[in-house]
Amino acid sequence: MTTDFVAYDDLPRADEESLRARASELIALAEGLGLTNLRYASSNRIVVTLTEHVETLGEYRFAEKASYLLGLQVRVYDDAVLRNPGVSPDLLAATPL
Repeated sequence: MTTDFVAYDDLPRADEESLRARASELIALAEGLGLTNLRYASSNRIVVTLTEHVETLGEYRFAEKASYLLGLQVRVYDDAVLRNPGVSPDLLAATPL
């Protein structure tokens, strides 16, 4: 018996409706990894705040776990990127999940 494995990059992008529908699960998952303040930016993009208790590579682990939980590709950005010059406007305008 074989199981098809779908690679992260082959998953369809998460849309706002899908992310908001499972927001409580995503928030709980994020909190377990030391992430908080989840905000929807645009297609498959979430901005998070790292807490002082963030796990090593927590935002990457969250992206992977959230993607496979939803069956949709989720990309995660630490809100430190908001200080970068030329940051994408969708990241700046992100709204709470």
